[in-house]
Parts: sequence; structure tokens; C-alpha cells
Amino acid sequence: MDSFKIKSDQIYLDHLNQLYVIQSQDHLILKFDDQFQIKKESSSSFYAEPLFMSVVDPMKIILFIPSFSNVQILNSDLTLLSDEYYQEFNSESAIIHYSNQSLCYFANGKITLKNTIDNRLLESENIYYNRSKELKLTEIKSNGKDIYLLIPGVGLWHFNEFLKLEHFINDPTIEHIDLYENKLFISKQEQIEILNLNLKSPLQKIKFSFPILSFSVNKNYLLLADKNKIFRYKIF
Repeated sequence: MDSFKIKSDQIYLDHLNQLYVIQSQDHLILKFDDQFQIKKESSSSFYAEPLFMSVVDPMKIILFIPSFSNVQILNSDLTLLSDEYYQEFNSESAIIHYSNQSLCYFANGKITLKNTIDNRLLESENIYYNRSKELKLTEIKSNGKDIYLLIPGVGLWHFNEFLKLEHFINDPTIEHIDLYENKLFISKQEQIEILNLNLKSPLQKIKFSFPILSFSVNKNYLLLADKNKIFRYKIF
């Protein structure tokens, strides 16, 4: 395990072991290499807002700003490539890369797959749920086949590649999720649970000595963030 001191609101880890840190108070997104050396920095007043990132493709990073319904695409230097307004998006929406030619997003109570070549859409059935009083960022993750949707304070949905609902966990205590190959990781306060893709009983529970504010996982590492530090564990 290694660590370094830094304040963060959210962290993201790509498949190249590069780390992205959102610092809302300072309006910053920071990018670090695998030695925790800073590589790039991007500043914008928009970064003071709640943000959702997808770093599945480090060359086309998705940055979603829910309060403005804007989806930005950044390159590896965190430079803006495109900026698109999605009318159907709101504060409960989320978006990720699903494949090289498609995006996956949650909006208006549905999961949608959008082909970026011809704009064809595939939609799920409507999802009905009681909205949480405390608004937190919706999270969506995919391995290019299975899709997992977390609405904090409500629960976790699992959809297959045809957007059919496979499983639902009614658990308002799940705070964050991440996905690597055939394992789903969820965080609850000071604990990480590792599940199979069918969301059956946890394969493993890992207890830590601090509240987990954000986390991210790839084939090499599990990264955890508390208020003032990021911890990196080699677990595979």
C-alpha cells in the first residue's frame, strides 16, 4: 500500500494506472501518472458543480455536469474536444462509454444505448423508484456488456446487453460502485464489498479505518480517498 496527501471530492483510475482527481472547491481536475506525479491540470468554474467522469477511454474522457445537462469530451491533456447539451438530462442522470461506437446513459427513468455513428437508440423499460431526499450523484458502470446503475439512497440495478433488468438490490447504504471485468465493487462508509456480476452474496468484504469518500479500481489497483489522502492498494 502507498498513499499521498491531497484533498479530493472524487477520484477515477484509468486502465493505464493514471489517476484523475476532482477538487470542486478549487475548481480543478488534476491528472497524475502512476508515480503520483502530476501530468495535467484543468481549471474551470464549472468544476465547482457536482461532476461525473468516465475514464474508460483516456483519449476521450467523458465529463458530465448534471446541473447544466452538459456532456464534455476531453482529450488526454484534459483539453476540451466537444461540448454537447442533452435536453433530457437532469441532476439524476449519468453517462459512460459503452463501446467504441456507443454511449450508455441514464435519463428520464431509462437506460439508453446510443450509437454514435448513426444515432440509433436502444432503451430499457422505465425504472420506478422513490427519490432520495439527499441528492447525490447517480453512477453508471459497464464492462461493454453488463450495465450497473446506482442511485444513492435508493439501490443498485443490473441490466444485460439487451437492457433487460437482471437484478435489483434495494439498499440505500450503497454509496459508490466500480466495475472491473467480472467483479463489481461497492462502498458503504468504511467498507468495500466485492460481488460477482449477478450481485449475489459478497465474495469479499474489506474493512478500512476511515470513511471512503470515493474509490476506483482497475486490473492492478484499488484506490481509496478520504478527506485529505488517497490510498493505493495492489489487490490483483
